Amino acid sequence: MRVLVVTPWFPSEGHPSAGIFNLRDAELISKDHQVRVVHLIRPDWYINSIRHSTGIEIIQVPFALNKPRSWNKAVKVLRAEISAAQLLHTMAFPALLPISVLRVRVPWVHTEHWSGVGPAARGISGTIGRILKPILKKPDEVVAVSRWLAKNLQNVTRRRPTVISNAVQAPLTELVSRDHNFGEAIKAVAVGGLISGKGPIEAVEAVAILRGRGINVSLRWVGTGALLKAVMKRAKELGVSEHIELSGELERESVHRVLSESSLFLLPTSGETFGVAIAEALMHGLPVVVSGEGGHSEFLPRFASRIVHERTGASLADAVQELASDPRLWSTEEIATYAREIFSEDKRRNQYRTVYSRAVRSSRIKRTSGRRH
Repeated sequence: MRVLVVTPWFPSEGHPSAGIFNLRDAELISKDHQVRVVHLIRPDWYINSIRHSTGIEIIQVPFALNKPRSWNKAVKVLRAEISAAQLLHTMAFPALLPISVLRVRVPWVHTEHWSGVGPAARGISGTIGRILKPILKKPDEVVAVSRWLAKNLQNVTRRRPTVISNAVQAPLTELVSRDHNFGEAIKAVAVGGLISGKGPIEAVEAVAILRGRGINVSLRWVGTGALLKAVMKRAKELGVSEHIELSGELERESVHRVLSESSLFLLPTSGETFGVAIAEALMHGLPVVVSGEGGHSEFLPRFASRIVHERTGASLADAVQELASDPRLWSTEEIATYAREIFSEDKRRNQYRTVYSRAVRSSRIKRTSGRRH
């Protein structure tokens, strides 16, 4: 089929990690279908109009919810693109808004990732919620990336969402077995924005507490954000600046290399709808210490992780120390094998095949019964 993917969250020049999960889904779907992507890109990120990825063509259309002029162009482009498609696949809630003014006559699948309708938000509420609720009833099939998210969506969709996890990439090179003997040093790594929701300040405080206990721990943080200066200041105040490395945003290959060089993943998140970075840490055979509610709690194994319910430096430090000294801690290969099994690409591919088939049947039934979107 000719599948049109519409999403506001997608990698672009200068922002290679933004919406990487949607690119991976598009590439997976392109193994079975002809895929074309309309990227509703932030106007200040817009650089060029057409580019390509593996097996898919990507068209960038500047779009912002608070810029009425951008709506006009987006709606015009989408009307033409949808008319040429055999199936529409929207990814993430902002994509629904310009499409809501159109009559969609092809099968429609929507995949949701937004934390605003996830566990941290306790469901859909506020102005966005009032707008989204009727729109979320329009797609023939709705996919959620975790059971947590599906639970929050099921009261506003036409049927219970199908749960299909985000894509989780395996190491780009052969996995090197690492002995989880932390007697000499703990090389902790975090991947995420330097924002309050990811807890970089708490991570720095955990490092300081652990070092105060005589444990040789360092932290490398991959990602950037508004708290950059605050993190640097806090590290200096606690006397651990030389043990904190802020790497900024890295290309995919570099992220994999950093994970491969580390011995433990530490992310004091407030909540995740899925937790791609956490899952990829498992793929690299890393034990994981995290916090918060959400989709990540569904896949973290008992003997390779700790979930901290009180998001403080002291609680995180305790969890790191406890996990590192656990005699039942899985080996690198055991953790990675577990991750490969539960994040199988073949499984996700088959799940999307099933969802697409149901969407086609549902759309056909609506057309023959005279009902339209």
